Amino acid sequence: QETLVSDVTTTVTSEAVQARAARSLGEMLRDEHAVSVGGGAAIAQKLYIRGVEDSMLNTTLDGAAQSGRAFHHQSRLLIDPELIHSVEIDRGATPASAGPGALAGSIRMTAKDGRQLLRDGQTFGASVRGGVASNDGHRWGAALYGLAGESVDFLVSANRDDNDDYQAGDGTRQTHSGSKQSSGLGKLNWRIAPGHRLTLGYQAVQDEGSRYLRPNFWQAQGNSLMPQKTTRDTLTVTYRYDGTRTLPAMELGLFSDTMKVTRTTTAAQPQFNKPLGHQFGEEIASSGLNLKAATRVADATVRYGLNIHRFEMNAVHARPPAASTSNGREESSVKGLFAEGSIPLGDQFLLGAGARYDWYGYTDNHAQRISSRGLSPNMSLTWMATDALSVRASAGTALRGAGLKEAFYVDNTRWRNDPGLQPEKARNVELGVNYSEGPWSAKATVFRQQIRNFISTTT
Repeated sequence: QETLVSDVTTTVTSEAVQARAARSLGEMLRDEHAVSVGGGAAIAQKLYIRGVEDSMLNTTLDGAAQSGRAFHHQSRLLIDPELIHSVEIDRGATPASAGPGALAGSIRMTAKDGRQLLRDGQTFGASVRGGVASNDGHRWGAALYGLAGESVDFLVSANRDDNDDYQAGDGTRQTHSGSKQSSGLGKLNWRIAPGHRLTLGYQAVQDEGSRYLRPNFWQAQGNSLMPQKTTRDTLTVTYRYDGTRTLPAMELGLFSDTMKVTRTTTAAQPQFNKPLGHQFGEEIASSGLNLKAATRVADATVRYGLNIHRFEMNAVHARPPAASTSNGREESSVKGLFAEGSIPLGDQFLLGAGARYDWYGYTDNHAQRISSRGLSPNMSLTWMATDALSVRASAGTALRGAGLKEAFYVDNTRWRNDPGLQPEKARNVELGVNYSEGPWSAKATVFRQQIRNFISTTT
């Protein structure tokens, strides 16, 4: 059976996720080198790979693109670690199979399913869990899972996490940092025939609380207190085929993902042209198809496939100025083809090479249409000096066309796209050393990463 995952991808296993007993994204990934998560409250946590924010990464949950960002002061990744089975991480120059727009890396998360939770000989199970945090928080949850015959397994899970205002390291109480987060997961696997599997999954996460407009800042001038609510709903359908000696392994996934943020103004003076008591916000929706296949050709493994993604963003209860030309809505899409291979060169060397070609289309909130396309190639060479020591050199480029801007500004005329926007282009070269023998392991990497034509928001 050929693997659909690149040999340079780091995997955080289900055992590691469970052992960390993580309550947030930061806790789940705290031991991964070059990966960091900033922000105290869960809604303010942003993920970084090598210091580059997650808006420049390709992030998926069960293949569903976690696209766009609502507001640069808050997280765009609303994830409950309790529902995560494993995480795959690519740093820097990502494999072509990682998906479109991965300028600085990629993170692919997989949710749990029922068969993974069953003990040997068990056909049905249930669990109740709970916990208390010394920094003013508690959580509880329950799950039902089992088999429906030999070919079908299921999982239904729900969690609730209530947090009061937490104390910083110096003992200062961070006012209005508390929140209530609830999440649910439903997953059904059907083994249609030997080697064939169909998976249906649905995940919902909700975070709400009365917090400052900019939740990663504390009380300051212009940072008014507002009731805020963020929800994310993800629906996936995935077909997998294990392959044979003559037929390729394959994975075909369809997804739909929607993130919605709502706020209610409480200040007497209008804010962002929103009067007292006005509810406003943003909604970002994505949908698409991912196809991956892997074939064995002589001693080499070749992976190939395509991605078709569509994104839509709408302002919720927009109140733009009377003279605004913004229609409060944007759309974008990307279609891409990719291929990559791993080729042994003798007993000590492994050559990796791949490329993807993507077509981007974008219609912004002023009805401007911007399109771009381009090639993203990469190459690597690994020297397995001994069974314990390996050295890897790699170089790659990645292209991402113009797409949805920050949703918070979509109903505002002050931020208007330059009609001549060029695609962002990332270049990455690196040299890494990996040593692992017995209880000892060490890794070291030097790299240079550059992103040109960076698309930013200015006034």
